[in-house]
This record gives sequence, structure tokens and C-alpha cells, in this order.
Amino acid sequence: MNLSFKFEEYLEKLEDIRLLADMEDLALSINDSPENYRLEVLEMSKRQPKTYSQLINLITEISIRRKELDPMCFFPCVATDEYVETLPPDAKKCMQCHNKFQEGFEIVWKPCGQHTFCLKCWKMRTQGLEGMPQPYNAWCTCVGFKYI
Repeated sequence: MNLSFKFEEYLEKLEDIRLLADMEDLALSINDSPENYRLEVLEMSKRQPKTYSQLINLITEISIRRKELDPMCFFPCVATDEYVETLPPDAKKCMQCHNKFQEGFEIVWKPCGQHTFCLKCWKMRTQGLEGMPQPYNAWCTCVGFKYI
């Protein structure tokens, strides 16, 4: 079974969800989508400000309630301006590139629950795209490692 599909097919599936379900289901579907698809759909939804605002509010609620809704952290944690404001100072930006999280981008939480990565930096570290792969649990400032 091929799980990859083109963006156009993805949009068709989102439209089916929108027609058959409610805004909460659509927000969950967008939240759980790959980052590049999520960003594109959110950008497209800005054409309808009311819809965009509803989606962002619902995605914020999903992110705020992530420990309750997804205790195993299986699904993405998505940044919204409102959600990022609720985070501790060390978690408001990627601990590698130091960029503040922008709306729609994925936040990867360290197991310590205090520090975060953007998806790009997390992939570079764990997949060894900048040298040797590094274990997800190994590098964190809160356990005594100086992080550069």
C-alpha cells in the first residue's frame, strides 16, 4: 500500500473531511498532516480569514491539550502564536537554530519536556545530516551538556 500521495490528492481528502465532518475534525487532520502540507493549507486558508482564525484557534487548543489528547506524543505539536506564548522561555525557540517557532511549523519536544527543536534541526541531528546521527535523548542543556 502506497501511503505517499500528491498535494492535490491531499487537498481532495481535506475537502472530503470538510464536507463530511466539522471544523474540529478538519483542524485535527491539518494538525496531523506533514509539515509542508500543513503550511500550504494554512496559507491557502488565509484567503478566508474567519476559517483561518477558527483553524488556528482549534490547532492552538490541540497543542495546549497535547498531553491529554496524545500522551505518547505520536502526533505533531504545531506552533501557533498563542500556543508559543504559553511555553517556558527555553521552549519558545529551537534549541539548535534559535529561531522562534512560526505558526504552522512543527515543534519537537525533548523528553525532558523543557526544550524544543524545529523539525528541520531535529531531522538533521537524529538522521546525521550534519555528521554522525545523535540519539534523541542524549543532548540537552538541562542534563549538563553545553549545546552549541
